[in-house]
Amino acid sequence: MHLQTEAIVLRATKYSESDVILNVYTQKYGKIGVYAKNARRLKSPLMSSAQVFAHSNMMISTYDGRFRLSKSELINNNYNITAEFERINLGYYYLQFVEKIGQEGEVNLKLFNLLKSALEALQQNNNYFLQKITFDMKVIDIFGYKPVVDRCAACQKFNDIGNLADISSGGRICAAWGARVSFLGLG
Repeated sequence: MHLQTEAIVLRATKYSESDVILNVYTQKYGKIGVYAKNARRLKSPLMSSAQVFAHSNMMISTYDGRFRLSKSELINNNYNITAEFERINLGYYYLQFVEKIGQEGEVNLKLFNLLKSALEALQQNNNYFLQKITFDMKVIDIFGYKPVVDRCAACQKFNDIGNLADISSGGRICAAWGARVSFLGLG
């Protein structure tokens, strides 16, 4: 049986001198492990798609519940991510985050699209703090939590919003509510 899907390489583990095992997050099948025979050889057509951060259209063969990469067409290698330490650090944060929360074989199209767009944005934008916050907030939204950020989550007032947050209230809180939470020993 052959599966065809877009995939992003989360991790590449050397298996032998020329083979590699890829943990990929796919558009249609979620997170899966794929064996890529001879992908580390210089003349291998799979080499460019078997790199971390690579976004490819993959043809995967299945047998006995195992996945083997048979053909791959590179869409974006996301190579510019490796140009700076801060950029590669944030890129690995994205990949590891998705690898940890993505369940084996569980499809989440919103998470796949978020990862794809976050890696593309990371190549062009240098505001890493804003990109990380945006990614984190979108992940929270994907999983059904909507933190309150435009007003006090406890009293719903729009004025005097500080840099305080209260998990039990569900978002940012004002200074007055922050003092109350601290006084009660809840903060």
